[in-house]
Amino acid sequence: MILWVFDNDGTLYSDFGAGKQFQIIFNRYISEELGIHESEIDERIDFLKAKYATDFSLVAIMQEFNVNFAEVVAETYLQIDLHSCGVPEIDEEKSDVLSRLPGKKIVFTNNPSEYADYVLIRMGLRTYFSDVIGMEEVGFVLKPQISAYQYIQDTYQGCSRIIFCDDRKENLDTAKELGWETALATYINPLHKNDQTHMQLDSFEKLLTLV
Repeated sequence: MILWVFDNDGTLYSDFGAGKQFQIIFNRYISEELGIHESEIDERIDFLKAKYATDFSLVAIMQEFNVNFAEVVAETYLQIDLHSCGVPEIDEEKSDVLSRLPGKKIVFTNNPSEYADYVLIRMGLRTYFSDVIGMEEVGFVLKPQISAYQYIQDTYQGCSRIIFCDDRKENLDTAKELGWETALATYINPLHKNDQTHMQLDSFEKLLTLV
């Protein structure tokens, strides 16, 4: 059986607007709930990321302030107005492709799985995925760290092929080390369009050539 593994942000949808809006909401939350003045947030977060060896602001504040994960997600990620961010209600192209890919399909995201559900439900894509694995499911050890990928392998043992689609080269590099097939999504963000180490996806439909 083929296991198709999809990143969410920047791969299944364009997250540019959502990312900008999240940062505004997140900074407001930090200021109001944790008592950090807005002028000090960037410096404080950078310090906490270094302190806890993480690239993720949410993980850093959870470690430092022992905040409740579900509460932070509800007050930040789930407050993003996807409509104003340009996230479509229905994505017919991706729906058509996903319906034609044989095997099992999951989402593997560094964001909370509840937020990925929020996006996928809006786009009419959630029903194509048997599972959504986010930061909490992998114990907040995130891509491109290899243990996050090993969680996928342990959970889905017996798959004859694992095909991973992501928009970030560093995330695909780890997958390739484990023997996964890799596809670099450049149809939204062409940042790594000249990379030769992974299959280039200049359209979502090109995934069908891997069947």
